[in-house]
Amino acid sequence: MADPNDNPTSENDRMSPKGALSQETRERQGTRDEFQQRLDKLGKKLDQASKGDQTDQPQSSSSGLGIAMRMGSEFVAAVLIGGAMGWFLDKWMGSTPFMLFLFLMVGFAAGTMNIIRVGKRLNEKQNLNASKDAKDKNYN
Repeated sequence: MADPNDNPTSENDRMSPKGALSQETRERQGTRDEFQQRLDKLGKKLDQASKGDQTDQPQSSSSGLGIAMRMGSEFVAAVLIGGAMGWFLDKWMGSTPFMLFLFLMVGFAAGTMNIIRVGKRLNEKQNLNASKDAKDKNYN
């Protein structure tokens, strides 16, 4: 019968601290190599995906419906706040409908100005994205 101490992968060798450490180190190294291979493969896939992601459409951070909801709610809020301010001033001053109408008009003007401001920003962003796309197409 063979001596268990002669076999390097014997039960005694695996159980010894030196054998366990070397086995653990080998397993860890194999895991690191596998991880590095997977990481390299993922990096290649990300590079390919980022190259394929460039479309002709400008990138938008928010949807059209979201922008429309924002513009509408800002307009309604401005009119309501103006009306509330006018109503409270009428109650305080006793000038029944005058301040209400005046501040409703102020709220309407403020809401309209907000819509115009948001529209200008969107137009500037769209023009900026369009000019960047045109430059990118000229360089490619």
